[in-house]
Amino acid sequence: MTFDQLSKLFLINFFILNILIFISIKFAFYFKFMDKPNERSLHLKSTPNIGGLPVILLFFLNLLYFYSSTISINEIIFITMLFIISLVGLIDDLFKLSSLIRFFFQ
Repeated sequence: MTFDQLSKLFLINFFILNILIFISIKFAFYFKFMDKPNERSLHLKSTPNIGGLPVILLFFLNLLYFYSSTISINEIIFITMLFIISLVGLIDDLFKLSSLIRFFFQ
């Protein structure tokens, strides 16, 4: 890929990511997927805790776009493990999983 193609791809991903983050924040406020501050928190007011979901989603979409024809079994396993770890993190943010369950999956 040339620099021009990479810069266009970067800009497209940048705008898509910003749109997805905006939508996920609205979604989090609407469905009350918020992280309430406690003694261990750094924030002082409730904040949406699904902001990483668009980043992971765009990452997987880019992987599918670029590597769908040349992907090996090792890469499929690696991507599946990344997806499982991301999913466990999202479920932990929403439902507060125990540390034993998180340790098992990670």
